[in-house]
Amino acid sequence: MGEKVKRFCLRGIAAIGLAISLFLVFYSWRYTEVMGTESENLSTVKDNIWKHLLVFVLIFLVSWMLGAVGERLSDKCIGILAMFAAGAVMCICIWIAINANCYPVGDQYHVYNGAVSMARGEFPESKIGEYLSVYSFQYGPIFIFSLLYRLARTDSWLVVHIVQAMCMGGTVYMGYKVLRLLFHSKRAEVIYLCNMLLFFPMYLYSMFIYGECIGILFSEIAIYLILKAKRMMRYTMWKRSALYLMGVGAMTVAYVSRSALLIFMIAIFICEGLDAAFDKKWLVVILLSSILIVPLIGQNSLFYEIGKKTGITLDHALPMDLVVAMALQGNSLDEKIPGSYNEYNWNTFVSVNYDVEKASELAKKSIMESISAWLKNPKEMVAFFKRKAVSQWNEPTYGAFTMTRYMLEPKKWVTEIYYGKWNERIRSFLNQYQVAIYFGVLGYYIRLLQGKKEVEEYLLGLILIGGFLFSLIWETKSRYVFPYMFVAVWCATMGMKWYIEIAMSVVERWKRKRRGLATNE
Repeated sequence: MGEKVKRFCLRGIAAIGLAISLFLVFYSWRYTEVMGTESENLSTVKDNIWKHLLVFVLIFLVSWMLGAVGERLSDKCIGILAMFAAGAVMCICIWIAINANCYPVGDQYHVYNGAVSMARGEFPESKIGEYLSVYSFQYGPIFIFSLLYRLARTDSWLVVHIVQAMCMGGTVYMGYKVLRLLFHSKRAEVIYLCNMLLFFPMYLYSMFIYGECIGILFSEIAIYLILKAKRMMRYTMWKRSALYLMGVGAMTVAYVSRSALLIFMIAIFICEGLDAAFDKKWLVVILLSSILIVPLIGQNSLFYEIGKKTGITLDHALPMDLVVAMALQGNSLDEKIPGSYNEYNWNTFVSVNYDVEKASELAKKSIMESISAWLKNPKEMVAFFKRKAVSQWNEPTYGAFTMTRYMLEPKKWVTEIYYGKWNERIRSFLNQYQVAIYFGVLGYYIRLLQGKKEVEEYLLGLILIGGFLFSLIWETKSRYVFPYMFVAVWCATMGMKWYIEIAMSVVERWKRKRRGLATNE
């Protein structure tokens, strides 16, 4: 009975993922949301479906050839290729950062300034009503970056750019390690490395002074360690427990760096906990519970220590339900994308004099008003979330140009990438790239629906589902999709491998038929 319930749950994950990927494929093939370099405003452009189809066929054939090459290589050789790919990504990120000299503004500036100050033992903007008191979760990346500034003994933002470039390279390599551990397919590994080298937004986001780059890397490290602890049955219980706890430690770093990566933690717990609970492996369930508890304790411990040093308790942070309330405001017919930033959360918090309980009550009231309006008009609810999702998941740059456009005397070729002909070419390529990735993701979920698969194979798909659902109830901004595109590339790689296997099967059948006809003649 337990096995049937588990399989039902896993098929439910695959079915939900299939519905989401069909949605993404449909809209990415028909339209593109275009975000200009100078503004976060979006415009919808109709796509040429035949062009998408032609490009996808080309990508499919190239992937087939790459996969065929991969099959001839040894595991060691592909591992070396993965290290070269990671090194190439790191070098490209650093090269762009040095030549662009991108400087932090807005939220980035507050994080950068807070890190530099904390490295000196100072804590600015921490009084009630000031930036870091309201957005106290920013103390996570600030603390991590402050450690870098203490080591570097400089105030240059290039320090963070270089470390984040290293993180992007590390993310590419860890992605390969996770893929090998899960599927051990040389064909998929080579295709994955090529896909990641072509994911242009990560080269720009290494200059974005926030917590994403570090958070993504440590999330992948956590996934790898936890999966390895489960799969390496030859290890002793103590060694496997140590791997679990190291994974929890990596997830703590990821969560402190970027609290929105809580989605990764929840997905790991659900997927691995589902398997362990039905197999009655209660020790594993207890260990997995720590992946939800320890990161929260780690972040709160950090806040407590900062509160002791500043003499100010960090209990006046803006409640997250204010952000959710704002994300559910607006109308699908408005010119402004529903759920986008409208200063509601900040203004509401100020209006109640930073009283968390009163602000939370107003937020819940706003949320209920939105839900009540949708119950009266379900069509508007569908239109609202459709427009919200498309504006985030169908914008192929994920805000990479817009978020990193502030530069001091950039090189001419960098300006071309942001504003010239190369900008147009890169955007056109990323549009085709996104279409191919989503079509590959569709194949991944179809594959999960076929036959019995190991629980771990559903993990990547569950993270992607969580990221999609989270984007529906959070502030509308394509930048928030960026971390989940690394997971999408994983899924798309396995989907593309499945398509290739189908094509190879068809070709093999055709060859047999031809041989049979020749024999009869």
